[in-house]
This record gives sequence, structure tokens and C-alpha cells, in this order.
Amino acid sequence: MIIEDSFRLSVPPQRAAEVLLNADTVARCVPGLREIEETEPDRYEAVLGLQIGPVKPTFAGWLQVDRSASPKRLEAKAEGTDRSTGSVAQVSFSADLEEDTEGSTLVQVSADIRIRGRLGQFGTGVIQSAAKEIMRQFSACLDSSLSAASGEEAPPAPSAGRSVLKIIWAVIRDFFQRLLNRGRKGGG
Repeated sequence: MIIEDSFRLSVPPQRAAEVLLNADTVARCVPGLREIEETEPDRYEAVLGLQIGPVKPTFAGWLQVDRSASPKRLEAKAEGTDRSTGSVAQVSFSADLEEDTEGSTLVQVSADIRIRGRLGQFGTGVIQSAAKEIMRQFSACLDSSLSAASGEEAPPAPSAGRSVLKIIWAVIRDFFQRLLNRGRKGGG
């Protein structure tokens, strides 16, 4: 299923790309990532722990980052497996950064998410609603970080792919969290 959303950051596109590719900055907005290790350039392994109602899946997987079109476009592919539910999540992710009004950046996000196993039995509407909430929270956190650091130069991004990995794993984690919580509320 394709999930699309957008948000604004209160900085120009070049600065927005630097922020999105800076592991330290993004890490402050992405809780739940237990482990992350760069295994080769732009390829990472990670473990993401979740609390989804009474279910506590732990997704272990990989992420491959393509930052060749930065600062206009960031792309990544990821796959994670949770052994406790027998679920596999595969994600192709892209973020297009466009200059918006008064020096801000419009970030248009698209994720093609495929879920197999027990967690894949939830409806598209629930997933899309959860994804929009995830993006809202993530963008608010990033924008808040940018506001707090206004006037400062962006730190260098020596580990650009690591930040994108954290974003994607956070989206997957929060997605499943909200998906299952809403499914439980709606289903009884």
C-alpha cells in the first residue's frame, strides 16, 4: 500500500536535507531504536523495539539508503522481521524537499509498505490514519529542534544514511503501534 503525506520545516531545503541526514538531530525525534550499525557505506542493520498494546514486537532488519539526489530527494529501502508475530515489513521510502514560502521547505513523503504475517491483517484506512499522525509528530519534533537551534550552522552529516534509517524505523514502529492500538479500540 502507498502512503503519502507532507509536512513543512521552517528552514530552506538545503538546511532541511542537512537536518534529515544528521543522525544526532534526527535521533532526538525517533524513540525506540535499540541498535543501529553501519555494515557498509549507506547500508545499516537495526533493531527496533515496540510496545503495541499487549504485543511487544522487536523488528530486526536492514536499510539501504540512496542519497544521490540530496538535497532534493532522499530515498531508502528497508525490511524488518518480528519473530514473535511472524510479521515482515518491507518499505520503500522517498522524501522530496521543495522550497516553500518564506524560506521553509515542503517535505513530501511517500512510502510503499508491504506487511506480511499477523500484523499485516489490519485495514488500509487504519494504516493511513496512523501514518498521518506519525508524520505530524515527527515533523513537529524536527521543527521544534530546528527552532531551538535557530541561527546555528548545521552540523556536518558524516553518517547521512543513519538518520534516514532512524526515520524509517521510527515510522514503521509508530505505524504498528498506532495500527494495533486503533484496531483494538475499534474491534473491541
